[in-house]
Amino acid sequence: MDQDQEEREHFTAVVVSNDPDQIRSITATLGSDGFKIISFTHAEEALKYMEGKPSPSIIIANLHIPGIDGWRFCRLIRSSDYPHLQQTALLIVSDTVTGDYARQISIELGANGFLASPFQPEELRTHVRAAMEKMSVPPSLNVLVVEDTQTQSRLLVALFKARGYTVFSASTGAEAIQQFHRVHPDIVVLDYHLPDTHGDQLLAEFKSSQSSAVVIMLTIDKTPDLATRCISLGADAMLRKPVDSDSLVAACEMARREQTLLRVKDLLELRNRELKDSEERFRSLFESIPESVLVHDAEGRILLMNEVCARRLEWPVHHLIGRKLNELVAQEFAPRIETNVRHTFSGGFSLFETTFMTRSGRPIRAEVSERLIDYDGQKAILSISRDITARHSAEEALRQSEARFRNYFELSLVGIAITSSDLRCLEVNDKLCDILGYSREELLQMTWTEITHPSDLNDELVHYSNLSDGEKQDDIREKRFLRKDGQVISVRISTRWIRGQDDAPDYIIAVVEDITDRKHAEQALMDSQRTLSTLLSNLPGMAYRHRKDPLRTLEFASEGCMDLTGYTAEDLLLNKRTSFHELIHPDDRNRVHQTINESIAASKPYLLVYRLLAASGRIKWVSEHGRLVVDPNTNIQALEGFITDITEQKTAELEKKKIEAQIQHAQKLESLGVLTGGLAHDFNNLLVGILGNIDLALLDLPALAPGRQRLEDIKTAGVHATELIKQMLAYSGKGQFAVTTLDLNDLVREMSHLLQASISKKAILRASFADNLPPIEADAVQMRQVVMNLIINASDALDEHSGVITLNTGVMEADRNYLTETYLDDNLPEGYYAYLEVTDSGCGMTKETMTRLFDPFFTTKTKGRGLGLSAVLGIIRGHRGAIKVYSEIGKGTSFKVLFPCSNQAVKTPRKKSAGLASMWKGAGIVLVVDDEDSVRSVTKMMLEKAGFKVLTASDGREGVDVFTQNSDKISAVLLDMTMPHMDGNEAFQEMRRIRADIPVILSSGYNEQDAIMHFAADGLAGFIQKPFQMKGLLDVFQAVLSPKAPAS
Repeated sequence: MDQDQEEREHFTAVVVSNDPDQIRSITATLGSDGFKIISFTHAEEALKYMEGKPSPSIIIANLHIPGIDGWRFCRLIRSSDYPHLQQTALLIVSDTVTGDYARQISIELGANGFLASPFQPEELRTHVRAAMEKMSVPPSLNVLVVEDTQTQSRLLVALFKARGYTVFSASTGAEAIQQFHRVHPDIVVLDYHLPDTHGDQLLAEFKSSQSSAVVIMLTIDKTPDLATRCISLGADAMLRKPVDSDSLVAACEMARREQTLLRVKDLLELRNRELKDSEERFRSLFESIPESVLVHDAEGRILLMNEVCARRLEWPVHHLIGRKLNELVAQEFAPRIETNVRHTFSGGFSLFETTFMTRSGRPIRAEVSERLIDYDGQKAILSISRDITARHSAEEALRQSEARFRNYFELSLVGIAITSSDLRCLEVNDKLCDILGYSREELLQMTWTEITHPSDLNDELVHYSNLSDGEKQDDIREKRFLRKDGQVISVRISTRWIRGQDDAPDYIIAVVEDITDRKHAEQALMDSQRTLSTLLSNLPGMAYRHRKDPLRTLEFASEGCMDLTGYTAEDLLLNKRTSFHELIHPDDRNRVHQTINESIAASKPYLLVYRLLAASGRIKWVSEHGRLVVDPNTNIQALEGFITDITEQKTAELEKKKIEAQIQHAQKLESLGVLTGGLAHDFNNLLVGILGNIDLALLDLPALAPGRQRLEDIKTAGVHATELIKQMLAYSGKGQFAVTTLDLNDLVREMSHLLQASISKKAILRASFADNLPPIEADAVQMRQVVMNLIINASDALDEHSGVITLNTGVMEADRNYLTETYLDDNLPEGYYAYLEVTDSGCGMTKETMTRLFDPFFTTKTKGRGLGLSAVLGIIRGHRGAIKVYSEIGKGTSFKVLFPCSNQAVKTPRKKSAGLASMWKGAGIVLVVDDEDSVRSVTKMMLEKAGFKVLTASDGREGVDVFTQNSDKISAVLLDMTMPHMDGNEAFQEMRRIRADIPVILSSGYNEQDAIMHFAADGLAGFIQKPFQMKGLLDVFQAVLSPKAPAS
């Protein structure tokens, strides 16, 4: 044993630390050097132990011992309370606060050394040896003496140098500031009264520089406030001159130690804050870890746990703290927990799986990683658990899947093979052996190509080459195999390449289904379909099969669909371009849908006739025969049938019905015409007597005669009766027409102004007249009747509501198709027609109303006679025109009347002559021939009033006789057309034979055109329609007999 070691065997080291590892390390190192080690965890325990005992060789203290920390412990040892420890070596050890600043503070507080932890054994030995040899002494401090008195300054400088300080001096404030910034003193001894400044100003300058220097102020001034002010400005002490040298040095050292302690306090507070922040960061990290984290002791008792762990176990954290870990796992895992804890404490680390049980009894499979740590000064285990329940379930599912696959592989109803990348069989199932006729052992000695049909071999090799290159991974195809017995079979084979980690082909799984029987059936079906397709393609129509849905989604359509609909089968299948439902005319869709639904409900076939909208826009009539397709359980699978184009047949039927309707309408018009013509003839004869006698009576009465007004009223009633008769004649086509060339625009303008006051006050009358409208040839009076009736009818349609009546004129080219859609299509010629369209925004008409629209005496109004539109129809028919009506309920009605255009110029109407007051006077003898006594009588009186002498006859024969006797005297003949014994036509011919130049005026209840048409002879001088009044009669006679008047 060398001398050093022998000496060290007598050394004692007192170690104060709460770190067991640190104590073990110091004990192991110094113990091997012969030191006797006495350790404590608290400073109080160490101080109590060292009282009354010899001082140890060295004291080693951890800076962060609990209670009194290392620096406070150092200060106590160096205080006067422990004089026997003043010369004991003291080494401060720290694993938190390190660096020169911590070392300097430790030395200033009396330590002989400072060692940062962790440390190596040799580092510890070096620092212990240096501390014990007093090698670590406080460093030399700089002192700045500021004193203007030279003697005092020299004494102070000598004093501090003698104590081991480095001293600098200054005699003025300016010099003091310069020296301060140059030497950075640790202590400043400052005289308050200087030649150029006061000490408090220098004090402010020194403190503002962030210097840690201690400032001791000296003054001879005994003012109490001065000391207070200097201390408040930052002076560390205030001494009054003369000052004792020991007191001055003691004050400097005391101030220096207090400043050091303040820095220690700040540093410790900073460290405490850092530790608190670190602890908060640890807690935040601890809680933010997404896995279950807990800390437990050697017995498995839980000391700390994060919220994730508690939530997964469905317990609050406080409920689990203190419980043992084996209480939280499944029963079968509890013994293993204790084993794992022991293993972790001995080895420092463990990794195992276990099953935790939640509060609700749900198992959680977990992978647990445990590591040994220090926790609150003791050994503990940090346990991190990762939930692997899903992975565990997946692994279990994989095991079950593998078992199921093996069962499926062996029991499958299709053949399965696993082959190598060179197509050699590695595994086959029994079904594949049955399909190919080989045993399992035989197939395992063969390659895939050996059982492939020779004709398919090249395609097979190319196919597998493409799969091997990675162009495809999965494939389904059909091919042929050769059985062991030589039979060729067709198979459907599904293959999948399984690749390794390097993406190279590893092996192939092939599923083989024998489809030989299916292929034969498909061929037979193809032959059958080919025959059916040939048959269907030659049938005139479309066979179909569609789903039972509202759109009639087609699943099959024969080639005939192109001719029928204009769409290809591809366009219609599965509603690719349009659904079959949309091809049905909108007006027929509900009926078709309802009929099919009724057939489905009754499980019966159906027969439909409806319109189809072809792709070209053409409307076709079709006949459809269909039936239901049901399965054995009577569930409807689809509907199928055949559709035929019956457009020509339907068109012919419609044309036939239209012709029959026209014939019936013509017959009805003819019958009504005969009836109304006869009635009008008789009424006209009666009205001639009534109106003629009234005119004569009015001529005889004075203007102020008492009964004159009553006669005027009777005449007005007669005129209204005349208008009614004219409407009846107009409907029958036998009204009086005075045809001339007219401007339809002018006529409509005139009537619209006149009728403005007659229509509803809530109606707005609007007009739009076409420019350059061609003229028409028509009777102006009758045209006014048409315009008036249509406008009044439109006004009535508005009822009491506000609305608009629109008048439009124009010209259009009407073809045969357009004219057939109008009323009165009496084979009207195609060409240009001028039209008047009257539209209202009223209530509209039902279809039932429109079918009876022009019937005489039919009306929807409470006050109407039902002759207005009947008269319009008759007038238009008489003018070889047409009328088209469109109406919609709630939207209104439109009447469009068409008249053939004329190439004649418009004629200006002749002005009417004056009334009865200035009636024309005639002379001569007139023969009046009429079978009605009243007509003869009143006509005779009217002509006599006009200055004529009148002869009368009651029929044609008597008229010829009277004319024969007076032929040379008679100036004119007024001849009725319809009479007994001899009608007007025969009488006219007899009279002209007797005297060819006799002026004959024809009188009839029919209009002029009909009357003359039935009058075979030419040469009539004039015509007057019954009933006539005196003025009208005289106007005709004036026109016939006056030399200057043109012939009518």
